[in-house]
Amino acid sequence: MRPQEDIDAAAADDRMLDQLEKKGKFFSDWVAAVKQARTVCEDAGLNAEFNEEGEAEFTTFQTAKAVRHTREDVSATLMLQVALLRRLDRNRNYMWVIIALLLYIAAQFK
Repeated sequence: MRPQEDIDAAAADDRMLDQLEKKGKFFSDWVAAVKQARTVCEDAGLNAEFNEEGEAEFTTFQTAKAVRHTREDVSATLMLQVALLRRLDRNRNYMWVIIALLLYIAAQFK
């Protein structure tokens, strides 16, 4: 039986993720990665089982499987970093355009 405090904490986490998702593209990418990781864990049966006292228990099989899924988490982290670096590179290109425009404007006033 899952404790009520655990259910409440999960609901609070979902609300926080929904708020973060609205803050911008990077946060929405991050939230999507978190939700995908949750789905993978649920589908793979990696979440803890709760005993009658409400204590979370993991089996040896779940632990071994979690270690294998760590590689996927690392891959998701790298994909987020690539997305962020692409956005930063795009911003750098915008800055060069702005600098060129400012130089053009400055040259017109001389």
